[in-house]
Amino acid sequence: MPPPSADQTLSSGDGAETVYFRLRDGDYTQKDLLGQVFFSFDGSSIGADDLPLIRSIATTLREFPDRTVMLVGYCDWYGDEAYNLALGQRRADAVARMLQREGIGVERIQTQSRGAHDSPIDLPKHETRYDRRVDILRR
Repeated sequence: MPPPSADQTLSSGDGAETVYFRLRDGDYTQKDLLGQVFFSFDGSSIGADDLPLIRSIATTLREFPDRTVMLVGYCDWYGDEAYNLALGQRRADAVARMLQREGIGVERIQTQSRGAHDSPIDLPKHETRYDRRVDILRR
């Protein structure tokens, strides 16, 4: 499956795994992105393969107690706006709970949902996997 188009994708450029997210009016850049957690279709459960990333981010946050994170939940275009906003929020909240379990105080974690606002419409389900995610942003 091809990734999103180049104008919608940022890559670290250092040969590391490419991260995918659709940009919205320059809200954030690659340097702001600490990581991404991807979800199954209509899901908000965090998979075991995402735990090392979340633990690593929690370790960094413990080392730098003045830092905070913003968790931005996204969905693909399937479903109505209210449902997708709620699902994006559930996804962001799931990552927030994992960070809290790792010892990060709730006051250091902000969440928001973009729902499907930044997702291209009419893509088949197998091409929307990059839109079912939470972006973890340095603040």
